[in-house]
Amino acid sequence: MTTLNRPIAPLWRRLAAMFYDTFLLIGVLSLATFLYNWLALEISGQTLELSRHNGDIINQLPSPTEGPLYQLYLFCLIGAFYCYFWCKLGQTLGMQAWRLRVCQLDGQKLSFKQSLIRYLSAWLSISCFGLGYLWSLFHREGSSWHDLLSKSKVEVIEKRS
Repeated sequence: MTTLNRPIAPLWRRLAAMFYDTFLLIGVLSLATFLYNWLALEISGQTLELSRHNGDIINQLPSPTEGPLYQLYLFCLIGAFYCYFWCKLGQTLGMQAWRLRVCQLDGQKLSFKQSLIRYLSAWLSISCFGLGYLWSLFHREGSSWHDLLSKSKVEVIEKRS
């Protein structure tokens, strides 16, 4: 079966792959948050203080993880994760587990620009109560909004022998 004739991935498989990717992203974002906190403490010159107050230990840690800068940091990190895997391999780890591959309409790997458009428009698909994803149930080719906007598709690949 050639790449042009591979079946388009159904919504349930895409969501399953996203669920798998969530576990990997939790680890990545946990490490990134630790590094962000450590760097913020180093830059500010503050230290973690443990003190006793009425017999209880109080952690007096400033919280640099509040605010828009931290949110932007995580948003960009998640984007870098997806764009890297989509451009280099055509798959994330979750997509590999569910035998999915994202590619251009002609079967070629995504460009960085297409990956970025796909990532940003996927947030649009989710933020509209998931309508961008549900669109794939009604679209004649099974495409979601971010597939259409990035001129890409998610296809099912055959098992390796």
